[in-house]
Amino acid sequence: MENFQFGIGAHTELGRTLTVCNLRSVSWEEAAKPTSAPKKQVIQPNATIIKTLDHKQEQLARSLGRGHRVFCGVAGSGKTLILLSRAKTLAGGVFNQRVLILCFNITLAAYLRSLIEADNNLLYRDRIEVLHFHDWAKSVMGSLPNPKNYESSDTYDEVIGDRLLNALTEMPPEEKWDAVLIDEAHTFYPAWFKCCAAALKDPENGDLLIVSDKSQSLYNRQKFTWKSVGVKAQGRVRKLNRNYRNTSEILSAAWDMVQSLSTDDEDDDEAFPLVEPEAALRHGKKPVLHLVADRMAETQNAIAQIQQLVSEGYESKDIAVIYRYLGRCEAEPFGYLTQQLDELGLGCYWVNKDKNNYSSRHPGIRLITSKSALGLEFKALIVLWVQQFGVGNEAEGKRELYVSMTRVQEILHLFGSGRFDFLKGLQECQHFDVA
Repeated sequence: MENFQFGIGAHTELGRTLTVCNLRSVSWEEAAKPTSAPKKQVIQPNATIIKTLDHKQEQLARSLGRGHRVFCGVAGSGKTLILLSRAKTLAGGVFNQRVLILCFNITLAAYLRSLIEADNNLLYRDRIEVLHFHDWAKSVMGSLPNPKNYESSDTYDEVIGDRLLNALTEMPPEEKWDAVLIDEAHTFYPAWFKCCAAALKDPENGDLLIVSDKSQSLYNRQKFTWKSVGVKAQGRVRKLNRNYRNTSEILSAAWDMVQSLSTDDEDDDEAFPLVEPEAALRHGKKPVLHLVADRMAETQNAIAQIQQLVSEGYESKDIAVIYRYLGRCEAEPFGYLTQQLDELGLGCYWVNKDKNNYSSRHPGIRLITSKSALGLEFKALIVLWVQQFGVGNEAEGKRELYVSMTRVQEILHLFGSGRFDFLKGLQECQHFDVA
């Protein structure tokens, strides 16, 4: 049997299952498909793929010492895998270490919990907590202030940060955490990092791991330095520029969305430096831009494409439909989409309807907004009503589309309609096949 490598340190043995990874805590299996093997190589019916960290990622995860550490990496660079590996390494040891994983998005927190639970390891379940920031703040303080009493969300979240910091200062050391790990840290308010350090039993030297990607900054946060928020990151910042998730064709199209947004006056002391992707490790089909008559036609064509993907061997849970928002014009097409997916027996999983319980194992085509998709990944992806990303602030729209496009591993289709300059720009781009 022949072994070969692709994606995120994945290995396949085509006749039987073979566990080849050393870092067992972050490996998983999935069924092999015709595209999993080199051409002309026969795949047996029971063949599986085992994915884990590649050598470089594994080295990073194993070599982490105590203290504050920052990883700035491009989308698909394995930041979350490294974070989970660190959490499991600490929680699975002989010492009873409490580990707290924090993020901003509710959906991402649920997804990370589902990955922890999938290991069926009692030590992980007992010792690792995964919460989005507001839930954590509520668990520490008992309740949150009423957002209606504040003039803006920024003021509200600053107040939460101040009150939480006071509560953590009064918390007995034995009730605090041995390690705090923050995923998608670019979504946090600067003051929140002070809370994360204060949550450690040893705020100065405890395990504080922060992972981020400036290109995925979907929220307007003020610039700051790590020193200003009490994070000892000097000499402990690593950049990850290898993309493992996307094909080269998808990554090139996505990066084209955001590379022009960077400025020449980037501050080297800024907490989240821009990291440009070096290269994707795989090749595949170009993303396809479908331009049709109207929103309903987009939806109908998207359904046909989903049926095609299923006929090619993709499971419904491996396919996602990402949209930016549901407005008045999208209400009827969205209702039609959910109805047709159910009638066709494919099922739909409207993630934003119940973000707290998101799981990668839940059946059905995923329907999810671009912001809620941050941190997730899918094998095949439909971006519906892509003209939405050209509405309002240009930079925000492009970053949301970049995040959306970089969620996918293999196949990407974008659907748009109407006379929009944004669609014209995509059509003239050399990175898409236009249908």
